[in-house]
Amino acid sequence: MKKFLIFLVVFLALIGGGLFAAVKMVPLEALKPKIQETFHAATGRDLIIAGGMRVTIWPDIGVKIGRVAISNAAWGKAEQMVSLDEMDVALKLMPLFEKRVEIDRFVLRAPRIYLETSKNGQNNWDITPAEKTAEEQDKPQKTESAAAVQDFSLSFGELKIVDGVVHFEDHGKAEKYAFDSINVTVAAGNMDAPVAVEGEMQYRARQLNFNFQADKLSAVIAGKPFAGKAVFDVAPFIKTSLEGKFLQSADNYLTAATETQIGDINGLLKWLSPTHSGEIPFTSLGFSTGKLQLGKAPDVVFGARLENVALKLDDFEMKGAVSFRQKAGAPPHIDADVALPVPLDVPALMARFAGGEDAAEEQVAEKTQAADWSRDVMDLSALHSLNGKFVLSHQGLIYKNLKSGAGKVTLTLAGGKLVFDMPETGLDKGTLSAHAALTEAGAGTMLQIDLQSKDMPVQPLLIAFADTDKLTGAGTAYFNGTAKGNTQAALVSSLGGKAGFHLRDGMLHGVNFVDITKMVQKKLSNVGLGDGGTEFANFDATFAIQNGVMKNEDFYLRGPLVEAKGKGQVDLPQQAMTFRITPQMILKQAMQENAETGEKTLKTTGIAVPVDIYGSWTALKIKPDYAAVIQDALRDPEKIEENVKVIKEEVEKNLENLKGIEKELKNIEKPEDLLRGLLGQ
Repeated sequence: MKKFLIFLVVFLALIGGGLFAAVKMVPLEALKPKIQETFHAATGRDLIIAGGMRVTIWPDIGVKIGRVAISNAAWGKAEQMVSLDEMDVALKLMPLFEKRVEIDRFVLRAPRIYLETSKNGQNNWDITPAEKTAEEQDKPQKTESAAAVQDFSLSFGELKIVDGVVHFEDHGKAEKYAFDSINVTVAAGNMDAPVAVEGEMQYRARQLNFNFQADKLSAVIAGKPFAGKAVFDVAPFIKTSLEGKFLQSADNYLTAATETQIGDINGLLKWLSPTHSGEIPFTSLGFSTGKLQLGKAPDVVFGARLENVALKLDDFEMKGAVSFRQKAGAPPHIDADVALPVPLDVPALMARFAGGEDAAEEQVAEKTQAADWSRDVMDLSALHSLNGKFVLSHQGLIYKNLKSGAGKVTLTLAGGKLVFDMPETGLDKGTLSAHAALTEAGAGTMLQIDLQSKDMPVQPLLIAFADTDKLTGAGTAYFNGTAKGNTQAALVSSLGGKAGFHLRDGMLHGVNFVDITKMVQKKLSNVGLGDGGTEFANFDATFAIQNGVMKNEDFYLRGPLVEAKGKGQVDLPQQAMTFRITPQMILKQAMQENAETGEKTLKTTGIAVPVDIYGSWTALKIKPDYAAVIQDALRDPEKIEENVKVIKEEVEKNLENLKGIEKELKNIEKPEDLLRGLLGQ
């Protein structure tokens, strides 16, 4: 810019000399070759003056030159780099004698600028002086001319660009940009005075308005520190402003407060990139920072820090701080520490990205109807393109019928590994903690999940994440697993780890172990799940997980009327389960002491009927194993007789609690009657 101003003063001096010659009755056309020769020597480009030259002398000296152009680089596509219909320049005469250049008027009408970058990275605006001939090189150099020009002070009056055009084309990237109808007004008193630039232009059929102010023009031109303000708006898409200090040092480009309002996010994206086809799930964005810093550091090519950030996407708000840094040869790194002022409704946010609540519900329905896990490859390679850490402080997370208290979650991304951490967080009842890590490696992608809950009601959790309400009660639960693959099916089939739960004071819905014991008399052989349930005081199970199969060896449920033990497995890849459970009517319980060890255990007396629970998750079946009951009776007939005796005693004592089986028990007169029932005789 400084060289350009020196060139401008030289150019104006040439005009002044031409005007003086004009007074001497020298024809103006005779000046063109000299001006063109001087311009070519200074820039290496041709200056074409196709129009006429009109001179004024008093009260200001000035000239209007029509149809002026500057040739393009030899490799350029456009014939001319710069052309304009008219240049109108006027200088105040008397100040020139005091080495003061006071520009009264400098107007460029219809300038057309064509900027190009070649495939090998050359810019057509890089100006190189023409090579001197041997004769010119032998001439003494006038080294004082530049210094003499710099001795001139410079001040401005009217500076304008009217109906300009700027086109840019990058031949290497095949990118084109065109700015038309450019109108700019510059107001500046002198080099040490403030400067204001106001203008407008057209870009892709939209009008851009801009305004720039600085406290010192000379600082802007020299690239030295200055204070300023910039405003930019494109209706109805965006309006942004920043105000602060520019170029404070070689490493500090900008320190400013900023504010941005976007009224139509998707409209803005499509305007900036017509090929953009995605949809951002928000309409408006409001963004402001108390402090924005742009700069660099010894090991950082470019960096930015935003403090006191306030972000609003429609009705979604957050506040905090964000930083960005780019090191040579490394992915960009972003750190963010933000807070939400209100609880976050997770499904509502997810619904936006799914295309609305209706679309989200359709996706859930499709997933429910699917018989198999998806084998579509998940492309997670984008995890390698960015590093960073995102810390979110919240006033609560809402997921369907679950709501947590205030807490904090952290996302860390480095080297293609994404880590999620949620420390122990209070819910309406109980606590929940979660940790997950996803390491991208194509088909070798690894997923690790660790979930822990304490004193937490299990039914809301099952409703929220498994869409089932078949289990109530509260207690502790855990899941720790790892999986490998880049498809849903691969992850499920490779899952390994452990899980377990200990619940108390609840009900297992759909499986009524009391009714199952009655099936002995009703001679049923195969039933589905019903509407009843089994109350329990304790319900415990642990699982060992391998290749997606969750194996259990210690199923235990105890309620007021029944006790059930068993083992089995849940086959996640096949979406099925197989369990063998032995429910036993609690007719009598007493502590029994081992004569040798002295260990005391709770002995339950009652009828035990093994049942098999099997099938797909959506069509489970229950089948009593009567043969096992018969075999047990044949091995120990006295046990059956003892159970019948106890049944009669307990019925008389607890008729109110055993109404459901009272009739069947009174019909049993002899143990052999029970066997006949089992055999269907």
